[in-house]
Formats: sequence, structure tokens, C-alpha cells
Amino acid sequence: DEYGIDPFRLCALNARSAAAHGATIRNHTVVTRLLREGAAVVGAEIEDARTGAREEVRARAVLNAGGPWAPKIAALAGVAVRIRPGKGVHLTLDRRLSNYGIICKAVDGRDVFVMPHEDSSIIGTTDDDFYGDPDELTVTQDEVEYLLQAVEHTFPSVRSARVLRAWAGVRPTLFAYGPLEDELASFRAMAQEAVDLIAHKAGNSQPCRTHEVPLPGGEAAAPSAETLGREHTVPSYAAARISYRHGAEAERILSLAEERPELRAFACSCEGVTFAELLFSLREEFASSLTDLRRRCRLGMGVCQGARCGGPAAALLAGELGLSHEKALAEANAFLDERWKGHRPVLAGDGLAQAELFQCTYYATCALPRDGAPERPWR
Repeated sequence: DEYGIDPFRLCALNARSAAAHGATIRNHTVVTRLLREGAAVVGAEIEDARTGAREEVRARAVLNAGGPWAPKIAALAGVAVRIRPGKGVHLTLDRRLSNYGIICKAVDGRDVFVMPHEDSSIIGTTDDDFYGDPDELTVTQDEVEYLLQAVEHTFPSVRSARVLRAWAGVRPTLFAYGPLEDELASFRAMAQEAVDLIAHKAGNSQPCRTHEVPLPGGEAAAPSAETLGREHTVPSYAAARISYRHGAEAERILSLAEERPELRAFACSCEGVTFAELLFSLREEFASSLTDLRRRCRLGMGVCQGARCGGPAAALLAGELGLSHEKALAEANAFLDERWKGHRPVLAGDGLAQAELFQCTYYATCALPRDGAPERPWR
């Protein structure tokens, strides 16, 4: 079931729902110090990662929900939290190998899943102990080959499919066996248990309602792609994608193009992302960078991996946020660099040459300097 979830949008929608109920959301913000009064933690010093500005925030309760970063945060209070971080690598293919989830066997007997997701397939996962910095994950070609080898016994055609990228994450698994560990599918119930504990300590006896209140876009049935396409003059493919991603808010998004018809155009043709969708995310979903837009709308997650959509999207971003020409180019460069991290481990053969062509086209189109650019594929 978890492979049917868009985890990026799930996080954004939970944040929007929290904000609608009175929460203050601080995106791109880092905890640099915990504030203490005796043995109690009463707040934190936080830093805006974009501007470097720091401030102190105080609260009646402070919850460490840092996942694999939890030990690092706890150490700021002099508390040792021990976990057993597990690194998991996945691959994204350019097509569906099957419309159903399939379990394959790896060379070591582990289960490896092939799951349809959007227009692609996801293959994974590996499971290895990891004690490095979760912000500095890399994927090796051996890990890529391990997953492909596991799948090719069931789907020999996997070798003819294009691997769009490899990506990895760190699971904050328990150091010792216990009853507390859980997964994404039950995230809301786990969150409820934590918040119920805080509410009890704060004297709040109101029952939890998160299982009753829909997230934004889920308040009503999503309009059909045919209706959206006809009423807003957008291709049915784009209408279907917007309806799928945003549910009942699709109508509101496309209405942005009533006064600005150019917003109906594709920003990312690979994933059917219109400029209207990007603008909505910038205004309503705490997005402030191209990477944020990727997570909200799947910008640059298709075959071109951002090579065609990064420049036009950066222009919209600059216009909405008032960025200078230099900052817009830097944003486009950073977006390409971020995409390159997952693209590099899977390049081989003709794909290697094509990736270099994409890079040259991108840098020439956006007039980006080569200094500080991602490394060439063969290095």
C-alpha cells in the first residue's frame, strides 16, 4: 500500500492542514540549539537555512520527531538516543513493468518488490546498516546491480527499460527489538499516540479528530479529467494528473489560468505539470525552490530529469518570489545538481552519452557557468 502513496505530497498536505488549524510551519529550518531550564527542554534555537537568520522559539512541550536525525537532535540536550539506521536504495524505471505489485527474490534470498507508481515502476529495497550522515547518502553501482539482478529473473525486460534514477533513504529502525517501530502506512495513528501524550500533559482532554478530518483536496470527490479539460481548455492528460494529485482543489488550481492563459502550458511535459500547478504550490504549499516544486508536483521527475523543465520553472519561481536573474540561474543550477545525484549511479552505454547531451543543452540554454557544475558522467 505504501507504494501507492506520494510521500512528498502527504507531508505537504499534513503541513497545510496543521497550518489551517493554527500551527506555524517553518520550512527549510534547522534546530541549532535546545533551550533548557534545569533538566527540562523548553524550546529551541532555529536557523533559516536559506538566510542564516536565527531566532528562539519556546513551547510547553518539545517533541523530537527527527527520524534518523533524532540522535543528533537529542545530543543537543545531552541525551543519548540509540537507533540502528537502515539504508534503503530504490530504483525508478521509465515505464511500468506490471500494473501489479510483484515480489522477486534477490541473490541473498531477500524480497525485492517491483511496484507500479505513477507512470513508472519502483524497484526496492536494499537494507544495510548505515552510520554516516543521513544528509550525505550515496548510491553505488553495486547496489543498483543487486536490485536489477533480483528483478530480471521475473522480468527479463527490465534490462531494456531505462533506469531514471536511484535514490536512497535512512530508516530510523530500533537498536533493540521492541513494540514501537512502525511504517508509513500507519503514520497517522503513530502521530496520534505522540500528540495525545503531549495533549494530556498540557491538560487538553479533547479527543483526537485527525482520523475524521480530510486533508486538503480530500473534502470532496475530484472532478473528472474530461470536465476539467473541457472547462479550462487544458489537455486531458494534464487535467487527469492535476485531478489525481490535488483532488477537489484541481478546479481552484486551473482557475489561476483564467486571467493568465499562459499558465495552462506544460512546465514539465514528462509529468503533465502545468505552470498553474507550480504557481499554486508556491502560494499555498510552502514551496520556495525548484526542489520544493519537484516534491509538490513531480517537476523534473520524468524522463528528462529536469533538463527541459528546470529553466522555465526557474523563470516562474523568480517572477513569483522576486528573485534576481543571478539567483534564478543559481536555482536552476542547484536543481540540475540535485537531479544529477540520483541520475549518475545508473548511467551506462548510450544513456551516458545522452546524459551529457542533456547537460550541454541545459547549460547552453540557461547560460549557466560550467564552474561548479556537476561532474561529467565519466568521472
